[in-house]
Amino acid sequence: MRYLRALPKMALFATITFALYVLAAVGSPPVRWFGGSATRWRARLFRLWARRIAWTLGMRVQVEGRPPRAPFFLVSNHLSYVDVVLLASRLECSFVARSDVAGWPVVGALCRAANTVFVDRSLKRDVPRVIEQIRGAMERGVGVVVFPEDTSSAGREVLDFKPALLEAAARSEIPVCYASLSYQVEPAHGSARNDVCWWGPMTFADHCVRLFQLPRIAAFLRFGDEPIRHADRKVLAVSLHRAVVQQFRPVPS
Repeated sequence: MRYLRALPKMALFATITFALYVLAAVGSPPVRWFGGSATRWRARLFRLWARRIAWTLGMRVQVEGRPPRAPFFLVSNHLSYVDVVLLASRLECSFVARSDVAGWPVVGALCRAANTVFVDRSLKRDVPRVIEQIRGAMERGVGVVVFPEDTSSAGREVLDFKPALLEAAARSEIPVCYASLSYQVEPAHGSARNDVCWWGPMTFADHCVRLFQLPRIAAFLRFGDEPIRHADRKVLAVSLHRAVVQQFRPVPS
């Protein structure tokens, strides 16, 4: 039965995603020909896609604080792939993601079209390349979002921040914005911790079905008051983690 409830939303998701992907592919060359930025064009389409998908999911977003204006460097706690939809629906941005995401069906193609920076975190020599891509995206006027926990969690707490991907900000003492996010669903329909958060041994396909069968999702997004900067990436990671923890709202079980 839950598969039947999820099917209409999944079909709408596929339709919206395909349409925006084609528009991004077809529209980028003319944008370049007329002197525009294809990177900014794709970022704006990605934001449009995220807003439509948030509506499809029945996501009701409560925002606190002032969202940063592009270009920016922002970190956030990480609960699910749904975080991308939530943040992109409110920001003109690209994301830093694990390299294996590039090979995922549909999602990988979408991420590539949306200027995602892919990193192989098992290879330390890959970090300098990623740092340059982050810097390049910001120079082209696009915000960059990093999830420094290195993995998604069940939302009980904010995991420690890994400092490696903060090197780009630390080296140039770029001010780093921060945000915290959380979710809630009506208990009669499911559990935010199990049906929205994606963690542990959960499989992607099964989780998608459970996510799409939810009638509504309450999403809470809070932006920090003042950016944080520091020349030492480890100190920067600790300071940002402390700031996110202070405003984090745990996901109910």
